[in-house]
Amino acid sequence: MNRSRREVQQNNCENGKSKGETLRTVTLLRKSSRKKRSIASHSTGTTCLHSVTAVPETKSKTAHRERTKLPSSLPATSRDTSKIRCDWAARYVGADSIEYIKYHDEEWGRLVLDDSRLFELLVLETAQAGLSWSTILRKREAYRAAYESFDVSAVASFTESDIERLMLPSSGIVRNRSKISASVVNAGLVLKLREEHGSFGRFLWETFLPGGRPIINRWETVADVPSRSEESEHMSRELKKKGFQFIGPTTCYSFMQAAGMVNDHTVSCFCHPECTAAGKGLRFP
Repeated sequence: MNRSRREVQQNNCENGKSKGETLRTVTLLRKSSRKKRSIASHSTGTTCLHSVTAVPETKSKTAHRERTKLPSSLPATSRDTSKIRCDWAARYVGADSIEYIKYHDEEWGRLVLDDSRLFELLVLETAQAGLSWSTILRKREAYRAAYESFDVSAVASFTESDIERLMLPSSGIVRNRSKISASVVNAGLVLKLREEHGSFGRFLWETFLPGGRPIINRWETVADVPSRSEESEHMSRELKKKGFQFIGPTTCYSFMQAAGMVNDHTVSCFCHPECTAAGKGLRFP
């Protein structure tokens, strides 16, 4: 078992050795360790690799990293090897990986037309700015309770006392006053757009998507997926003009991905053809 440099220095000092002697000892230990590893490697005919520990990813906003195997503790449906997923979902091995993969499989990129669900995504994507998506998923139920199941009318009527209530640790949500206040302002604006266009969803799809149809991309890897687009920049500009807050082009793009306005599943992912087929039949009443 190798000894650390700190352990060597501490032991040598206790034995009265000089600093120079200590450094020579450390050097000899390092050489000995490398030699042992080299001999072991040649004797087995294998090459030693560094182990990779995955960290929570922020969807497609993160840089491409090496794929990590799913933990064996996942249920069969979540670690089915016959299902190939987007890298950002497949390599996540956090404590809440089951929920993370479930979100990828059942929600991300699927068409969302209901105003309450669109408002939910708007609130969650706004809250996620600067944080990992896994953090938001862990707090999702707390958000539903705090935001009246994302009833747009109810949230639009929130007062300063409601904002103070959401700032309490007991709320269980991200306690950022600016983000919370923005969600209340945005709720009122969603109501206004609903009155003007029939629904918030109709406004979004018909204003920011060519022909009111989803954008179908064909990315090979998650590294190809952009963090913004011309459409998301257009959405950000127009929504800001209307008074929306915390709605930059990157947040807008994440929102578009989540709501199925953009299909950014990689082509090898089993969700890509499913989301593509669903988008072809899109019709607003």
